[in-house]
Amino acid sequence: MNLTNNYDLSIGTDLISKLGIGFDCKRSYDDFSELLTEADRELSDYENVLQVLLVNIKKSWMRSNQ
Repeated sequence: MNLTNNYDLSIGTDLISKLGIGFDCKRSYDDFSELLTEADRELSDYENVLQVLLVNIKKSWMRSNQ
């Protein structure tokens, strides 16, 4: 997920709040772009986990409906 513009940022934060997932950025940043880079990295990790989870759910559902 790319957070370089407001549209992507709003989608990312909306998804995170709906899923009840929070992320911490404990470092201090010199400018806002570093914060976006860190948040983008963390959201990409969550996105990858969710994709794997959805694939596994789909496989399980398909097996149970055979």
